[in-house]
Amino acid sequence: MDEEEKRFWDRITAGDTANITAVNTKNLVADIKSDVQTPKRGHKTSGAKKLSTAREQTTATVGLGARQASLYLSRASPTKQGKTPSQCQSKELQPLAPSRLSSWKKDSINEDMYRQFTFTGYDIMKDEAPKPATAEKKLAEKQRYRAVYEDACRQLGIIPVTYLSTRLTEPRVVMNSHGLGTKGAQAVAVALVNNTKVMSLSLEDNWLEEDGAAFMSEMLTENFTLSELNLAENHLGSNGAISICKVLATSESIRVLNLSGNNIQDSAAQHIAQVLKVNIYLRELILHHNKLGEDGGATVGSALRVNDSLEVLDLSWNHIRGRGARVIGAAMAVNQGLKTLDVSWNGFAIEGCEAFGRSLGKNKTLLELDLSNNRLHLDAIKHLMKGIKDNKYLTRLKLVSNPITPKIALFILEVIDKSTPLSELAALDLSNIVVDDEFEKLLEKVEAERSIIVKHGPVIRKKTIREYAKDGAMGNTDPLEVLFKFMNKEGMRVIDLLKRFDADGNHSVSKEEFREGLISVEAPLTGGQLDDLLDKLDMDGDGEVDLTELMTASQQYKRKLLKKKLKMQKVKAVAEFLDDDDQ
Repeated sequence: MDEEEKRFWDRITAGDTANITAVNTKNLVADIKSDVQTPKRGHKTSGAKKLSTAREQTTATVGLGARQASLYLSRASPTKQGKTPSQCQSKELQPLAPSRLSSWKKDSINEDMYRQFTFTGYDIMKDEAPKPATAEKKLAEKQRYRAVYEDACRQLGIIPVTYLSTRLTEPRVVMNSHGLGTKGAQAVAVALVNNTKVMSLSLEDNWLEEDGAAFMSEMLTENFTLSELNLAENHLGSNGAISICKVLATSESIRVLNLSGNNIQDSAAQHIAQVLKVNIYLRELILHHNKLGEDGGATVGSALRVNDSLEVLDLSWNHIRGRGARVIGAAMAVNQGLKTLDVSWNGFAIEGCEAFGRSLGKNKTLLELDLSNNRLHLDAIKHLMKGIKDNKYLTRLKLVSNPITPKIALFILEVIDKSTPLSELAALDLSNIVVDDEFEKLLEKVEAERSIIVKHGPVIRKKTIREYAKDGAMGNTDPLEVLFKFMNKEGMRVIDLLKRFDADGNHSVSKEEFREGLISVEAPLTGGQLDDLLDKLDMDGDGEVDLTELMTASQQYKRKLLKKKLKMQKVKAVAEFLDDDDQ
């Protein structure tokens, strides 16, 4: 064996199969006529080797770049147990099937062959590298694909889309918002049935509807090249999603599927779950802006317990809450494949956070979790942070647009500060959450000790009423003016102020809650001013202060300031005119 062959053989036996291009097998059961086994070529031996039992022979051809090896493998048949050669097809000694070899992963040759077979020899051959396609061949191929698409358009009575017909040999085709419709989808499907060039197809916002989804599904049964498919915003409905899922359950080529914004409801959840249960090739599933509810969430969550191949799942902007939230959260305790989970703009609340709190400590693969706008109050945050504290793998946590007060934000940061040094949390997003100076002070310490980036909203710096009086704020008698001047000083918008007091996120608080909130932030208002302010803000007299009323009061304040400014300008102009007249 020369040095080149030895290096090649060492890579195969060491399990270095990252660049395997082809694996083929031929299963042979030896004709048992004698107990002498002749060694194969390449197997160094002093002579024929006596075997005490008959052996089953298998060859596997492995292609690695421009080199190719035929591996000769064997294993003992059950003849030594008194069975006939025909009985060697027993369940425990079944030969490796070609379908198994075709789906081997990186280290499968090492694991499966060593477990069931022993190497008896090999042949190493050289293959010629494939010749690059000539310009003429590429042009002919492009014209052939174009002709198929244009012929389909003629038969359907529609105008071909030039953008598509000229790009059918490119790996990525983006045709968003082209108004294809159902017939257009059918023509695209016909063009892609035998297409081996397009690997990524985006047909977002083309009004394909249910029938268009059916055409895409039929195409996917024949096309084994396409790996990314975007059918977002196409009015597919649940039936359209079901058509796609039925094909996807057996597809080995699709890696990324986007079905967002298609009005998919719980009736399709069972088919989505089936895809997650049986498809080991899908890596990314996007389902945001649909109508999956509590039952749909529970169905998908149950499937996540047995799926370890999906890496990205986006369920944001659905209607998942209650039991659905609990099942999805609990699934993270056993799921060992998901890396990014986005469930923002749902209703996970305390039920989902309880489940996440128990599961995150056991999960070792989830890297990014988005729980934005899920009605997370203090109790929900406490449950969630229990899991975060015990988790050593999560790198990004997003909690934007939740009713988180500065005290809750401080609690979150304190948990991170006290969590294990092995924690990988590198990004915490509290972008529109108002924090206070205590949070800011602790953040400086945390950022100095850990490699973490924390985004947060405006900072409320606490001052005493005496300090505000010194700044002149207490000199105003109108409580609305005092309030809005206070907010301007603290960098707070109307929505920021309301969110601080709004525990349930319904953009409305009682007058008493608003009073207590203003006192907690030390707004420079006396008791009498507070009463006057609340009466002015409760414009409809329902005992509540809501966002609309606050916005109206803000507009009134701005108009008042403008009038005051114009008046001052007028007085100043008159004074200047009189001064000029005197001169």
